[in-house]
Amino acid sequence: MRLAATVAALLGLAGSALAQTGGPPPSPTRDFTATYRADSGDNQDFSMSWLTSEGILRIDTPGGTLLQNTRSRRTTILMTEQRMFVESDDGKDDGPGIGLVEPGSRVTRKGSERIAGHACTVWRIEAPKEDPEDEAEVKEACVTSDGVLLRVVEMEGGEASKTTTVTRLDYASQDAARFRVPAGYRPFDPAAMNPRR
Repeated sequence: MRLAATVAALLGLAGSALAQTGGPPPSPTRDFTATYRADSGDNQDFSMSWLTSEGILRIDTPGGTLLQNTRSRRTTILMTEQRMFVESDDGKDDGPGIGLVEPGSRVTRKGSERIAGHACTVWRIEAPKEDPEDEAEVKEACVTSDGVLLRVVEMEGGEASKTTTVTRLDYASQDAARFRVPAGYRPFDPAAMNPRR
């Protein structure tokens, strides 16, 4: 689930800040499923699906599934092999939606591109510094007009360090059942992961 955690961290949850800075939409306005490729680690593909009616993001990786409810701020990890789930509440209240910007960030429009056949706007996002001496944390994100992330590039020293890019985007209506804990799953039990011999 390390990849899912990385994607969730890239997205963040700061939709209200996006609206205030004139950046991309705070959350997608249409249901979709997208496949992505990250150029870091083992280059595994993963997918993200969005249920507009309930504001829930689903991230599927080879290791499991993450469900992130952007309204209740509840995150659920589905451990498919063990048929277990873990729930947590991040406690934040930054407004509804999926965001790429934390409050106080500087957002600049850089241009437009086409990725996987879809047009998107490129935004440079510089996070606020806790210490003026810190190096700026910068991302460049290409986002469609309806709020779908097509690419995000993490920058270090002005150079790209990690890139996650969409390889396929399908604007299909989503089945709400995919955004629930499946029947038969039970709460995570550490003892079940390391049974006594």
